[in-house]
Amino acid sequence: MINKFSSIQLSVLQYIILSTICCIINLKVDAQCNVNFDLGNDTTLDCGATLTLNAPSGLDTYEWNTNATSSSISISQAGTYYCVATQTLSNLVVNGDFSAGNNSFTSDYNYGTGGSYGLLSNEGEYAVSSNTSLVHNNFPSCFDHTQGNSSGSMLIVNGSDTAGLKIWEQTVTVQPNTNYSFSTWGMSVIASNPAQLSFSINGNQIGNDFNLSSNTCNWEEFAVTWNSGTSTSATIAIVNQNTAPTGNDFALDDITFSDVCYYTDTINVSYPPSPNLTLNGPDSICEGQDIQITGTADIPGSTITWYPGAITGDTLDLSPTSNTTVSAIATSPANCNSSVKQSQITVLPQLVIEAFGDDTICNGDTASIGFTSNSNNINFHWEPGGSTDQNLDVSPSSTTTYSILASNALGCSDTDSVAITVNPIPNVELEPVSKICYGDSVSVTATSDVANPTYHWTGLLIDTNKITLKPTYDTTVSVTVEKNNCWSEPDSTSISIQEIPDINRASGVTTCPGEEFVISTSSNLSDATITWLPSMLNGEQYISSVDTTTEYRYYANVGDCYSDTLNVYVNINDTCNCEWKVPNVFTPNGDGMNDEFYFVDQSGSCSLTGFKLQVFNRWGRLVWESNEAGEKWDGTNKSGKCDSGTYFWKLTFSNGFTSSSINESGSVTLLD
Repeated sequence: MINKFSSIQLSVLQYIILSTICCIINLKVDAQCNVNFDLGNDTTLDCGATLTLNAPSGLDTYEWNTNATSSSISISQAGTYYCVATQTLSNLVVNGDFSAGNNSFTSDYNYGTGGSYGLLSNEGEYAVSSNTSLVHNNFPSCFDHTQGNSSGSMLIVNGSDTAGLKIWEQTVTVQPNTNYSFSTWGMSVIASNPAQLSFSINGNQIGNDFNLSSNTCNWEEFAVTWNSGTSTSATIAIVNQNTAPTGNDFALDDITFSDVCYYTDTINVSYPPSPNLTLNGPDSICEGQDIQITGTADIPGSTITWYPGAITGDTLDLSPTSNTTVSAIATSPANCNSSVKQSQITVLPQLVIEAFGDDTICNGDTASIGFTSNSNNINFHWEPGGSTDQNLDVSPSSTTTYSILASNALGCSDTDSVAITVNPIPNVELEPVSKICYGDSVSVTATSDVANPTYHWTGLLIDTNKITLKPTYDTTVSVTVEKNNCWSEPDSTSISIQEIPDINRASGVTTCPGEEFVISTSSNLSDATITWLPSMLNGEQYISSVDTTTEYRYYANVGDCYSDTLNVYVNINDTCNCEWKVPNVFTPNGDGMNDEFYFVDQSGSCSLTGFKLQVFNRWGRLVWESNEAGEKWDGTNKSGKCDSGTYFWKLTFSNGFTSSSINESGSVTLLD
């Protein structure tokens, strides 16, 4: 690589060469230049990365081949970088900051004599002060360069109209063949006609004239390097070349003259290699198709970016609708880019297939499907089935998607499909209904093998799986279900009506405790079953015996059809023991006492049936007879009054509360 240098850089290099030669001769000076000036090892940058180059800090000046003047620079380009730095060792000028006042220098100017404007009222005079306004009423208030406040001092000059006068001069001892740095700071204190300063050593001008700006109180630096050659002393002079009497007022401060060390180092910064990118993919596709382009870089780990879109990845998926150009760049892990690669994609006219015939059918029905195309010369077939008919009828047993696959001579293909949804034929089943009783309601429930069908009941406008009827005669119920317009076969069930049996009311019974009784009833239906409660005995008669009055309930039923339940009471007569007597003697004399013979119910509870009381004389002739228990014999018959004597009686009856019969006889005496 060819390094380019500015004129300043060339001058610096000349000084470096001279200094190197001088350092070989003058070991004393070289011994003081002991800074380890190192910019670091040569390095390789990631492409696009920034690197900061750091020269050792603390030196007085820095000059890089990038024209930077700081101790550090930031770079982002490969190349060779070097820096030249200077170090001022000591200031040989005495009282260069004028802190010692008007001492250690000479001047062709007079020290201020004063006047109407102050100490520097006259041209060609100078003064040492901390503030310019203190020496001239028209000077602004400016502080020195060293301190920048009232504690510092500076040389303030009212410029002369005479050329060549030395403003400041001082002689210092120097080492032969040594580089020295001279610098000073100056500023204008009046804006008009700024000073034009020149600098010389041993009568020879160093550097160019130093023209101060018209900005007042603005310190500016002049600096130059001087080589002593064979000189052992240096007389330094500052001259103002501006002779205008108006304006031309200025100040000087911080005059330095120092021996200098020069340092330099070089660093090479390079970039890693850039990746090579290869693109692979078809150069033509059919309209509507997808395409994938693959990029391959020869540096592992490289990232491929596709344009337009700035999409990253090793592959790019596209669906172009027109001829398209795709660009890509590979970026290595070191951020180095490949050259741009492009892929040209030609889009061929698309084959368009449109299938028709989407339909919903019931299982067992037929649907018609087909397709249209924008091209006549095509190869095609249907899947499933492999048919090559453009239109066909299908009868799938389950929901099926039929796809038509077609291609043309250009290699373009297309596919489309139709869906035939097959709904099942629903089934319906009615729960069987047993015989119901006349007047009862009955629920009929239908079940189906499909979810949420529509129910259609014969003769009823109702959509429900359960209906409630109250038929009065034998009936047949039918139902069909429909789902997605698919109908089931009907199912039916018969409902038979059972007549409700009637039962006759039984008569109550009064009986004696422990005596057997019979209760009887009947129903209007011959096949009815009569049940007695609580014994649950069946039959038209109920035979039993009880000790206490008891209620019996009874009903008739045929299957689940029941009559009303009736009740009957068996009452117990607590005086069922019939106690009786007849007199054994009576006196029918009319005195009102024991005048009659009759049957006496001593218990008062005899229930007499078949009653007969007969009286016979001693010859066995019937003289009196009664069939009424309350009838009495007064001792007479149809012939008149009977004779006194012994008669014989015969008594027969049945007790109505028992099953016993009485057949008794005895004698009775009739007395007058």
